[in-house]
Amino acid sequence: MNPRPDGQRDAWSLLLLKAQRAHQQAQQQLALAQSREAQLLASEQRVQAMLAEYRRRQTEALDGGQMMADTRNDRQFMAQLQRLLDQSFRATAQARRDREAQAQAVLAARAEVDKAEKLEAHARARERVWRDRVEQKAQDDLATMRFQWRTA
Repeated sequence: MNPRPDGQRDAWSLLLLKAQRAHQQAQQQLALAQSREAQLLASEQRVQAMLAEYRRRQTEALDGGQMMADTRNDRQFMAQLQRLLDQSFRATAQARRDREAQAQAVLAARAEVDKAEKLEAHARARERVWRDRVEQKAQDDLATMRFQWRTA
């Protein structure tokens, strides 16, 4: 990011800075999406473990002659756990889609940064060529003036 002699940034540097900020923001959003997905997966696993434990307990209770009321309560609780697990599956699937979309946004932002870097580099190269021409012209003018002074 090259400042101009007057301390201002040129348009290409500003474009690159804007693209870099967008890329950084997209990366932060991706990290948040990944974190949310991981939290939902952990929650889903806990619910699955609870449901498996209650199913195991119910099987043991049936073998052990558990009271009918206890069995009914366990079944109702297992039904609630199953609903919670279904909700968790849906939330995890949505979080996965969000993460994938955010990953695509990061890739797109990175492409914009790359494009802005190329544009800035091209502008710098054009500027160097222009400055070299101006400097060469000044040297040619000076050489011409010296030649004229010597011949005069």
